[in-house]
Amino acid sequence: EAAISVGAYASGLFINGEYIPQNLANFSSIGPTIDERIKPDISAPGVNIASSISSFTDGNYTPVTTVSFEGRDYGFVRFSGTSMSSPMVTGIVALMLEANPSLTPEMVKDILMETARNDVYTGEIGPEGDVKWGAGKVHAYQAVLRALELVGLDENEQVESNINLFPNPASHTVFVESNEPIIRLWLASTDGNFQRIALTSNSYFGIDHLPAGVYLVVIETKGRKEVKKIVVN
Repeated sequence: EAAISVGAYASGLFINGEYIPQNLANFSSIGPTIDERIKPDISAPGVNIASSISSFTDGNYTPVTTVSFEGRDYGFVRFSGTSMSSPMVTGIVALMLEANPSLTPEMVKDILMETARNDVYTGEIGPEGDVKWGAGKVHAYQAVLRALELVGLDENEQVESNINLFPNPASHTVFVESNEPIIRLWLASTDGNFQRIALTSNSYFGIDHLPAGVYLVVIETKGRKEVKKIVVN
């Protein structure tokens, strides 16, 4: 049940500054399964995708670029297939688990499907899913944010917060008020780039060096982790 089946579509294009979505790939398998389950679960870019290739590959290919390391050339080429869209989802799952290592396989799958996006090609997909697109087109950004929001929460349980950050929004310093001793605290920018910040004994941290924007603050106490949002202005 936790396995994730992935369809493939062509990546969208920016033309004259406008984003133009693309359609399902003609090689992407269509459901349902023989026992009438909706498949695939999610869809991801799988057409003309540039990626690394083994330096021992002896087939014919035209490299996009080549990187030399310790006297050996390593090529990057463009391929198409669900063999490209599946690793795309695997990479997104890796980012989700980096954001929240406590996610179960079922939670990972649910997040991917709940945060999937629809467009003019997928049409409006309901909770039952679609036999061509699954839940829709994968949305890496929203999936990682959703994973962060679940840090320290049981799968089906919301808990009362014992932590307060102030002021919020803030410009220079953020103070942390907690009923329990804080073990660790770090920030996550919304692009998934983690920046560790050590707390002082007075439970505050400076944010002067951060660009303006919304950040997620992950706070670990003895019994749990909690995520708070702050606005840096």
